[in-house]
Amino acid sequence: MSCTIKENYGTQHPKCQALENANRANNYIKAFLIKTYMLCNGVVLDMPCGKGGDLKKFRAHMTAFYMGIDLLPASIDEARKRYVSTKCMFGAIFDVRDFTLPLDLQSKYDLVSCQFAMHYAWDQEERARQVKKQASIAHPYAKLSKLKDCSEQVLRNACANLKAGGYFIVTIPDYDEIMARLVRLGTLQDQWNTAVQDEGLYRFRVGGEHHFIEFETNLSFTAFISSLKAQPFGHKYLYYQAGAVERVPEYLIPPQALAKLAAEEGLCISSSRNFLHMLGSVDHQLLKQIGATTELSPECKSVVGLFRAIVMTTRKRKH
Repeated sequence: MSCTIKENYGTQHPKCQALENANRANNYIKAFLIKTYMLCNGVVLDMPCGKGGDLKKFRAHMTAFYMGIDLLPASIDEARKRYVSTKCMFGAIFDVRDFTLPLDLQSKYDLVSCQFAMHYAWDQEERARQVKKQASIAHPYAKLSKLKDCSEQVLRNACANLKAGGYFIVTIPDYDEIMARLVRLGTLQDQWNTAVQDEGLYRFRVGGEHHFIEFETNLSFTAFISSLKAQPFGHKYLYYQAGAVERVPEYLIPPQALAKLAAEEGLCISSSRNFLHMLGSVDHQLLKQIGATTELSPECKSVVGLFRAIVMTTRKRKH
């Protein structure tokens, strides 16, 4: 994980009232996923767990045991404090680990949760494949220290630590939605959605007053869109959301590429839905518990619609 991401990851930002309903809607989506796919008395691996923001959600669904890992010691310390303050009845272990490195946890879990994090590990898939190929020839353990920041390793960690039929729930930026907004720049621009050229560089930005996604490239608009479609890995953008993150580098995750890599690691995608679509049919009791609403401002809808929930399993089964 890059230094820029580490600097922003876990940083406390002043709340943005204009996007509060978007944050609550996103929180509802996470709670809904946990309620839907977490077994009663099940065991869960939360990677990365951050400051323990989802502990209350797991407490509400009769979790038997919780394993939380995060690369920041300060976040792990905060998660431990939150575990105590929320009076969780389940056993828990919190450990400083990087979820993009190989994980040997000596246990299997009913659910592996990866919330708003996997897209940080999507920049070096091609390099990682070459490293793996060369390492298998040179030394079977040589690859371990070189697979950091690798999307392939995140998927491998999930599969390796899941019980048969267990679920891997992931929330990531929605590639199709971001692509659709970028393409619209070719015919429609406004104050917040722009395509500009400055000193040989092009900047393509989509978003609103309090949030945006911005790509910077030396390619013209048409060539850039073509490159996104032709090459599935390494497409970096900066994401800004007032009250949450400050121009953090993230990476697009094309759904077909994700499905292919997941299959190679023994996972299959059983569900893939945009957040806004999930708000079209809600659990009203859970929505009320979270304090969320489906009545969103245009900009809140824009923020919520940027994300997708994906559910994977180690084998096909009906829920």
